[in-house]
Amino acid sequence: MKKKLLFGLCLTTLFVGCTQDIDEVGPTISLNGAPQIQINGSIDQTYTTRVDDGGFCGGDQVGLFGVNYTDKNATQGILLDSGNQVDNARYTYNEELAQWETVTAVYYKDAETNIDIYAYYPYGTVKSVNEHEFEVQADQSGGNTINGYGASDFLWAMKENVQPTEAKVVLRFSHRLSCAHVVLAKGDGFAEGEFEALDKTVLAMNTTRKATIDLSTGVATATGEVEREGIVMKSGADGFKAIVVPQSVEAGAALFSITVDGITYRFKKSEKFTYEAGKQSKFTITINKKEHSGEYEFVLTDTEILDWIADLEDLGGEARQYYVVHLDKAGSLGDKLREAKKDPAKIKNLKVSGKIGGPDFRFMRDSMAVLQAVNLKESEIVAMWQAKIKLSGTSSYIYVSFEGEAPAKSECNTIIKEAYPGCSISEALSSKNSANEIPVSAFDQKKTLTNFSFPEKVTKIGQNAFSGCALLSGALIIPDDVTEIGEHAFSYCSNLTSLTLPIKLKKIGKFAFDRCENLTGTLNIPATVTYIGQSAFSCCESFTGPLVLPDGLTYLGESAFNRNKSFSGDLKIPEGVTVIYDHTFYYCPGLDGQLILHDNLTFDGESQFYGCSFQGELKLPAKLKTIPYGCFENCLFSSIEGFPDGLLEIGGSAFAGCWRLSGVLEFPESLVS
Repeated sequence: MKKKLLFGLCLTTLFVGCTQDIDEVGPTISLNGAPQIQINGSIDQTYTTRVDDGGFCGGDQVGLFGVNYTDKNATQGILLDSGNQVDNARYTYNEELAQWETVTAVYYKDAETNIDIYAYYPYGTVKSVNEHEFEVQADQSGGNTINGYGASDFLWAMKENVQPTEAKVVLRFSHRLSCAHVVLAKGDGFAEGEFEALDKTVLAMNTTRKATIDLSTGVATATGEVEREGIVMKSGADGFKAIVVPQSVEAGAALFSITVDGITYRFKKSEKFTYEAGKQSKFTITINKKEHSGEYEFVLTDTEILDWIADLEDLGGEARQYYVVHLDKAGSLGDKLREAKKDPAKIKNLKVSGKIGGPDFRFMRDSMAVLQAVNLKESEIVAMWQAKIKLSGTSSYIYVSFEGEAPAKSECNTIIKEAYPGCSISEALSSKNSANEIPVSAFDQKKTLTNFSFPEKVTKIGQNAFSGCALLSGALIIPDDVTEIGEHAFSYCSNLTSLTLPIKLKKIGKFAFDRCENLTGTLNIPATVTYIGQSAFSCCESFTGPLVLPDGLTYLGESAFNRNKSFSGDLKIPEGVTVIYDHTFYYCPGLDGQLILHDNLTFDGESQFYGCSFQGELKLPAKLKTIPYGCFENCLFSSIEGFPDGLLEIGGSAFAGCWRLSGVLEFPESLVS
């Protein structure tokens, strides 16, 4: 006969286990257990003249307010002029250390109370959080000691419902004012060099320079009267620019006053024009020179409303210009820089076009000590292999490179001897990379790297390619042609904020995104993925929304989603996955829907679903032989649809802490322990 167990006040040791500590406590903790509020800020804008970076540089200062939640984090607080958890704390950017610092530590209320964070740039005195006064500069030309353009930009960021954490809170600042952009294009009638030599100035007209900004929403409202004098616009390689308060200029009123070689032209529109917050209004005006009179003719040839495009000179300026090098031959990056008499150890931002290979990546990693940003959009990764040899008549070994896929080791010696007669070979094949592959350990432990732009064509990201790049930040968009992400490829990249996986992806190697704890949003795993390795997404605790495993998945490694705290909803194990290993979904408390297991599924290891919040009835796989130790510990199932015939063992603490279970359980006669 079947054995029965009635759930009541007493539980056997089968359902009892020790609780485990989930979170570690670090050094930045106040006496009451509250962590210090640390931030990582970047600007939401499009970069065209330099590689994508955070946009801030040394000495930039932002102000920060923090507003606590109440009612056990059920009720959002209101930003007040004073009396908030944090009132206008000043954070200053230390570019050398790539971190934001305060004079005195700023803390959360305690370890449990969530907070809304509001931040703005530039830092100033705030009399009213709902009507913070701000004024753009009248002279933004850069022709005086004040950087009028840079001083006129206002940035704002907000992060809701932040749980107290020792990790840096990622703030994405956005431009809250508007940018007027005028391009004066050379038309017909000019001699060679004549147009470029003309003296040109542009003023933005008929705007008010004053605004109040609601720091709770970031909305800027124009105030005051329209200025009689225009704003002197900044001149640069991409035209004339001025930051203006979002507002409308009435139909028929001059938008710009354009002076060319002493002749002034007022540009007007027949309809009302509105400067939009966070946008650039770009006007391209072509200037023609009439053949007989020599008079200038101004013709509006294009009008565009664009996303904000970063400026080369401002909010980072010279520090973020990149050095550009073109490689006709892969493996020649070091030689090119030396030929140009550039010190690699002093280059912060680098753009490479042409052919690039494994030796070039290693050069960037090992020989460019302060390298922060790398742009490879216009480069092609070619197959290469390296050997370690000692040339005839020399005493030290060197590395030599060969283009093409690596041959069999037996063929390497022949190729090397032909290229370097009389050499001594230490390693015939010391390293290799395939075409269109980010090489193994390309930027492994490159602590200075903050930004990276992929080549257009990439099919694989090698093992440890970006492992330990703790400052690599922002959105990670992996190119569409990538089919494999190698082991540890992005492990410990703790400042990445979002992840877009490619549509052709098949394999995610073990530890690929381990401890990328600031990755947010929904994790969309492409339908093409068949393999997710051990700890691939372990401790990626900020993903939200449902976790949908692709139907074609055939392997799911141990601890693959260990400690992913914020997933929610149901979880369905695909038919192709036949084994759930050790700690695969350990402590995923946000998974609060139904757990759907197919009949051919088995378990290996322990604590597969420990600490999940699955509810409803649990239906166990029909062919299951063993329920391991701690497998469903602390889950919230209300019932179990019976144990399968043929079940042999239920491990210790398999259902410990499942306090919602009720009713009568019938154990099969096959059960041994």
